[in-house]
Amino acid sequence: MKIEIKGKPYKVVLKDDTFISGDNAVWGCIDYNKKEISITTKEEKETPKTVLHELIHGYLYECGLTVYAHDETLVEWFARHFEDISKSAIEIVSHIEKNKAKE
Repeated sequence: MKIEIKGKPYKVVLKDDTFISGDNAVWGCIDYNKKEISITTKEEKETPKTVLHELIHGYLYECGLTVYAHDETLVEWFARHFEDISKSAIEIVSHIEKNKAKE
């Protein structure tokens, strides 16, 4: 499968097992040079968060924010809170649209 991140094509590769990063087993990784995102399908429960985590890395990198793209703490924070932030944004926009419709 291929996707685009800020106009750059990335290949998405599904793997059966986890990856080793240093001393840790991880569920996904991104290679900016190869333009490739690898995701393990072994931990189905973790797959959506892992996909989001790797996409955040990619978007930060392709936007020129390379220092932040390599910041695992920052990327993981956004991956964990993205759904809540999105829900709040949708709620606010919906409220604004309803109020405009009443005018």
